[in-house]
Amino acid sequence: MTRTQKQRLKSHISSDWHTAAVRLAGGIFRDFQTRMAVLNNYPRWKRRAHNFR
Repeated sequence: MTRTQKQRLKSHISSDWHTAAVRLAGGIFRDFQTRMAVLNNYPRWKRRAHNFR
């Protein structure tokens, strides 16, 4: 494997890990927002992600 191929592989792996971490964090945050909405009796029809501020 050439040096360039190794660099590309490392970059692709790093990018995949970053994307996975961002999605995981987003899922955790979405779950937290939903739980807080339920806990505070926020109307179900208003519980869309873009309405949280």
